Amino acid sequence: MGIFKAQGNPTIGKAIDTTKKGAKIAQDIAGTYNKVAEWCGLPVVPSVFLKK
Repeated sequence: MGIFKAQGNPTIGKAIDTTKKGAKIAQDIAGTYNKVAEWCGLPVVPSVFLKK
């Protein structure tokens, strides 16, 4: 997201970077949840929402 910093708006670049990091954390949590949910008979998060 260096283009936003180069244009003088580092706030947008930082927001995008933070959002990407948050999405990665959410995917990691959902993957771990799925492992437990399968054993307990709980609904699982669809694989389309998980990283590949």
